[in-house]
Amino acid sequence: MTTMTIEQALIQAVEAHKNRNLQEAEQLYRAILQNQPNQPDANHNLGILAVQTGHAHSALSYLKTALEANPSQGQFWIDYIDTLNRTGQIQAAKSVLEQGLTAGLKGEAVNRLREKFAANSEKNQGQNIIEKAAAFREAGHYEKSRELLTGYLAKNPDDAEALAHLSHVHLLLQEKDLAFEKIDRAVKINPELAIVQQNLSRILLGRGEVLQAFEAAQKACAKDGQDHRNQLVLASCLGQGQKINEAMNLIDRILAQQPDFAEAFAQRAVFLQRQGRTKEAIADATRALELNPHIPGLYVFTAGLYKVVKDMEKALALLDVAIQLHPSDKAACGQKARLLTETDKLEAAADCYNELLKTEPDNMDNLAQTGNVYSMMGQNEKARFFLDKAIQADSTGLHGHFYQGQHFLRNGELERAEGFFQKVLAFPAPPVEVYLQCSLIKAHKKDFSAALKLVEEGLKKFPNHSGLISAFSDYVRCLPDGYDLSGSLWGRAHSRLAGIWEAFAQKTLDNKDVVCAFYL
Repeated sequence: MTTMTIEQALIQAVEAHKNRNLQEAEQLYRAILQNQPNQPDANHNLGILAVQTGHAHSALSYLKTALEANPSQGQFWIDYIDTLNRTGQIQAAKSVLEQGLTAGLKGEAVNRLREKFAANSEKNQGQNIIEKAAAFREAGHYEKSRELLTGYLAKNPDDAEALAHLSHVHLLLQEKDLAFEKIDRAVKINPELAIVQQNLSRILLGRGEVLQAFEAAQKACAKDGQDHRNQLVLASCLGQGQKINEAMNLIDRILAQQPDFAEAFAQRAVFLQRQGRTKEAIADATRALELNPHIPGLYVFTAGLYKVVKDMEKALALLDVAIQLHPSDKAACGQKARLLTETDKLEAAADCYNELLKTEPDNMDNLAQTGNVYSMMGQNEKARFFLDKAIQADSTGLHGHFYQGQHFLRNGELERAEGFFQKVLAFPAPPVEVYLQCSLIKAHKKDFSAALKLVEEGLKKFPNHSGLISAFSDYVRCLPDGYDLSGSLWGRAHSRLAGIWEAFAQKTLDNKDVVCAFYL
């Protein structure tokens, strides 16, 4: 500075700055500040240079000094406020803006700053609501989550992220049409969001559209491949697409990175169960419940696993916990009622079904099951009452007539039972049990040829059913000498008896509707 004045040095520094000779400009600014530390223009420009070179935090001290040295310069206010905002110091930036407005700061740049803060405030508020709603969802408070998101979307209908989260909550509440409606809107607004594709995949998977779900999961992973939820949705799609080994490998990698991911354990439990590895499935399902006791459907699924290994007490205990956590969980209540029936705890089963009927008084299946339980208890008047209501509630009449037939069969009224079973057989898709029950009545009447024909009809529709094959072999042995077996199913049935019995010794669960419920 011995050969030029501060003013000359500042002019030269500004020129170098304009020409992108940043190192020269910085040296000149610093030389000025060594002689005059509070020089406003040198401080301001050195701060701007720091921002331009990616050192916004370092710029703040220079910009603040410039503003304090010359508060009448509006651009000093603007640049200091903008840099505070850029470095995440939102409240400080707002405070300085208020000071500037009080000091008379105005102009187009000021208006843009105010609009930016307003937009950021609204965005932050929306993000806070979404995060709070997600926390409610994870804690199993689905109704609260739905209420929070619905209220927010009433004022911000085009927030694709909020719509995606709401679709997830609707899915967990079994409100599948609403879930699809919300995700469809989200996709139209912003299909580039990973959360939108993630929840689109969940919903498509629940609708059985596996290929489309897989494509959406791939898009979600392409947007954010580090998100374990995106990876888990992809694993579920692979499993549903019969690529269970690939799905299991992916879940293993997820759990290696996030060992406390409850939904991953739950999903792996489903795949293990499909492979017949029931004990391992129980271990994974139990671990999932320890990590997150609010995963939908997991209690019912795990209770089903315990039923497979004949541990009914543990199965019932799990269902009790599920109902305690979510009293309106109809699946858990229904499963509990069925298990109580199977374990001959008939009074408790009747109570359970009656509780279900309080919320769904016209549910045909529950009416029929309630009548069935009362029939098993010998309370015939109550049984007939509920079975008659089941027939009235059943638009087809199939199930109601079937349970009526069972009731009369249990009470030894074979003619009346057969009449109801014959009505069931007239339907396009009668249940396998009706062939067995009706053939049993024929056999009781010593009409073994008629019993055999009924079983043959059943085997045409259910060729691998162990009960039908066993009944077939029994009835054949009871036929009179000389009965013509040519063209019958006896040969095929007889040759497959041993294999069929072995295959059906352990019954498995049907998880088609459970697979995407746990983490979805």
